[in-house]
Amino acid sequence: MRLWGSWLMRVARGERIYVLRGPFGRRTVLAFGALRSNSADPLPAISEVDERLGTTTQVFDASAIAGHAHLVCGAFSALTSWSEGWNFTESLKLELICHTASDRQITRAIGKVGVKPGVRKLAFLVIGSSRENVRAAAREISSALGLRRDDGVLDIGPEKLKRLARLYSISDAELRCSSIEDLIFERISLLGLG
Repeated sequence: MRLWGSWLMRVARGERIYVLRGPFGRRTVLAFGALRSNSADPLPAISEVDERLGTTTQVFDASAIAGHAHLVCGAFSALTSWSEGWNFTESLKLELICHTASDRQITRAIGKVGVKPGVRKLAFLVIGSSRENVRAAAREISSALGLRRDDGVLDIGPEKLKRLARLYSISDAELRCSSIEDLIFERISLLGLG
């Protein structure tokens, strides 16, 4: 998979690990879906692992995510804004939420893609320095939260397509011309112009 010229390339077969290159330098990204069996707040476990391993991890409601590339596009946009100094939040984790949601308003972005109590289908984005680094973080987070990895939660079926179109204000006319993924990527890209 290649997006944005040489800035993004898939580096591991069977696992969604990508190397991003841009004004932020080089970052390794792991995107994955998972099912959780409990409703415990995932943020404390994620923060502990991130602090110890030097990674940045964000969790999303998988029903608001249009596949792995959506997460990676959001990561690229957030990392670029952060490194160029045109970020509009105080933390990279919040920047990831806003860019993935294609919304500058933090509260709206969290409402759009954030994890609410009772949500079982999750999407994760782990950013680090190497493949080993992001794999270790994902493994530890999955273990701490009792997750079952399931990339199928990121697939787009008819109901999810309707939800995504509503969340990202995508019209039927737009969907006749382009894929939902491309239309969401466009909205993420336009966020940087605003």
